Amino acid sequence: MQALIDKHADQPGFGAAVRRATGLGSADPLLPGELGSGSYGRDERQLFARIKDTIDRGEAVTACTKNQLEDADNVAEAEKGNAGETKVSGLAAQHEYGVLGYTPHAPQPGDPIKIQLRNPWGNYGRKYITQLGKQKGVAVNGGDGVFW
Repeated sequence: MQALIDKHADQPGFGAAVRRATGLGSADPLLPGELGSGSYGRDERQLFARIKDTIDRGEAVTACTKNQLEDADNVAEAEKGNAGETKVSGLAAQHEYGVLGYTPHAPQPGDPIKIQLRNPWGNYGRKYITQLGKQKGVAVNGGDGVFW
């Protein structure tokens, strides 16, 4: 989206109109950046604030995945979960995770925010690697099911 705006920014009114509509380039953008970029949209920042406040109060937080996780960049693994859930890059579809923590505790603009999850299966999670300059989730089998 940013590339499109930059390409047409010199057209009268186009760049300004798109920036107003999307919030791109503002201190309070509506749309997030690339995974791992530290650029979050309004919805992501509001959700993080709710998670942070709830954990800070000592209350339990859970997160669930959607019914369908696979897409062109994230192909389903051959092995399924115990109840037939699709597994993609260390996450199971239609699955609950315990939210254990977050970092950083006082994020500044541009800081990547991480949420620590625990898979109740206790032996399946994910880690992130950098591939072609972008963050990508990959499955981790074994361990205690805790991951960022």
